Amino acid sequence: MSTPQSPSEQRPTTAFVLGLLSGVGMVTIGGLPLFLFIGSWFTLGRLGADVKLDPIVSTIWWSWLSTISGLVLMIGSNKFHTHPDQRKGWGIAILVISAMGLLLGFWQVSNILPSPSNSLIVLGLTAFLLACMLGTIGGALALNWKPLPKNL
Repeated sequence: MSTPQSPSEQRPTTAFVLGLLSGVGMVTIGGLPLFLFIGSWFTLGRLGADVKLDPIVSTIWWSWLSTISGLVLMIGSNKFHTHPDQRKGWGIAILVISAMGLLLGFWQVSNILPSPSNSLIVLGLTAFLLACMLGTIGGALALNWKPLPKNL
């Protein structure tokens, strides 16, 4: 039989996990191009194909924005998990960053869907959108979370 946790031991764990997964996904998606192909045009000539990605998608700012947003999501998730009293502020930050990522991601998808030249672009944007959706859900859960009363 489990004993109920005191309010100081209760944590918004589901929101933490979703926010952390979202941040890890964004850092991975944004950091991989920065790590592998530093530059604003990606050329995959050594793999037997000469593919230049869409300049809007492949610009360095997209990778940096995704990486920095992911780091903020991971830090925010950790902060509201370790300090549940700060969950409102960090929940709002996570929700805003994830919602902005969703809007930017859908804008990028609408730009490349008429002519998807590279399935790698579509895969990366799909993963980015999924990470943003997880962050949005995690931020909403952080805002909604309330500790159980002491007398239960």
